[in-house]
Amino acid sequence: MRVHFDEFEDYCTHEPDWEAIFQNRIAEIKAEIKQATAELIAEGKKLSLITRQRQEQTDNPSMLPAVATKAPEQYKADLVAFKEDKMPGIQKRIEELSTEYAVLNKQIALPDLARLTAVKTSLSTVEDRIFNVELYCGLLETVKQIASGAPAPMDEPVCIRQQLLYMDEETLFDYDQGGMDFERLNDFDRWVVEPGTLSRILPEPKGVVAFRVRRKDKKYDTPRDLLEMWGQIYKHMANRQTYLLIRNGENVYRIATEIDFSPRLVPFQDEIGEKQFLKFSRFNREKEPEVITPDSVYFDDHVAKMDRLIKQYNRIFIFIQGLLDRTSVFHPHPGIRLFEPGQIDLWVRCIRDEEIALPNETISWEAYRDQLNKTVRKGNWVWSLWYPDSYGEYRHGYKHFNVLEQEVVGRPRFCEVVSVKRDRSQVKIRWETDRWGYGYWDLDEWQPGGYRCLNVWSVSLRAEFEILALKNSLAISV
Repeated sequence: MRVHFDEFEDYCTHEPDWEAIFQNRIAEIKAEIKQATAELIAEGKKLSLITRQRQEQTDNPSMLPAVATKAPEQYKADLVAFKEDKMPGIQKRIEELSTEYAVLNKQIALPDLARLTAVKTSLSTVEDRIFNVELYCGLLETVKQIASGAPAPMDEPVCIRQQLLYMDEETLFDYDQGGMDFERLNDFDRWVVEPGTLSRILPEPKGVVAFRVRRKDKKYDTPRDLLEMWGQIYKHMANRQTYLLIRNGENVYRIATEIDFSPRLVPFQDEIGEKQFLKFSRFNREKEPEVITPDSVYFDDHVAKMDRLIKQYNRIFIFIQGLLDRTSVFHPHPGIRLFEPGQIDLWVRCIRDEEIALPNETISWEAYRDQLNKTVRKGNWVWSLWYPDSYGEYRHGYKHFNVLEQEVVGRPRFCEVVSVKRDRSQVKIRWETDRWGYGYWDLDEWQPGGYRCLNVWSVSLRAEFEILALKNSLAISV
């Protein structure tokens, strides 16, 4: 429950001996729980549901308790009443008392929890300062100069481009294999300093633009062992790395940093301010948002959210100030202090290219792949990257009960198309192996250890995709 300060006295009163009151109530709850438990045990003993430690010897050969041998109908009625009325009532009372007991103990510990929260807030402030020191001093960065020449004029402002770009989308390297990854960073360095490219990516004489290697994870081959799996984890981490491309005249630098500058370097014009105090409906985004004012009990939450955004977008200015003070990346420049009044407006320009950009009509890799896969015909050779059921990509069916999953994973990437269903929901591909087993036999060639087996594998695709190969699969006609 949240109570606004203006209404605090209407709901709350000061109680100096609150802890003694809680302790007395806790003692009462303990006694009540003990009494209810004893009552439950007593009822169980009456019905012989709980046996005594020492039972009297009896000559009664009946399997029923002694009390039941006198009047079985009455004993049954007592059991039903205990099961349906007495036992549920006692259990419910014990559960309610236990809940109240836990709440009271938490309330007693509340002052200590409040002090702990204050300590956590202080520790968070310390962590923020450590982060700022690392960012300013460049403890988490690596600088590589990829072009050299004459610097920009001294009075040229530093331009920060808002949009986060992606290397695989800008370069189109390996577009037919799902796009580039981190292993082609050197090719990216040579590509980005070309005159036509640099003037398009970063046309300002002094500027900063952020790049990430990939927007989405790349689909690699299925790892065959633990070492390959860890290698792919490293590849995915490297593909999510953020780099800053910095230009100073003819000098170009690529800076690798552990800081994630996503989703953009500078905020949208309306991202910080009044928009932070609008509460949108979780289920209906078209509904008029609620304006959060200082009279709302949720006002502090929105203030904290705005503070987090300000800290997030201040990182780029701390980083640039560090470059100005400790490196020659932006030399020559006058003594710039970005956190002094008026300095940012004088020496920094924000290029809001993300919010003013036109929509991109470029076809995606998935759409290009789907178009090409629709042209597959019988007799074509295709390059495929799909996995068996155990890897969760799609269904498959095979004719040979002894075809191993390992053989499917280790098959050649180029396979021949045997047939395509008329509704294009299924394609069959074929490849050869030298193992002994059932299948389509090539009787003209004898191989050591058995005949050559021609494997025919049926791949069933999800209907909503309407393609002949799944993600990262490309059909190539030969």
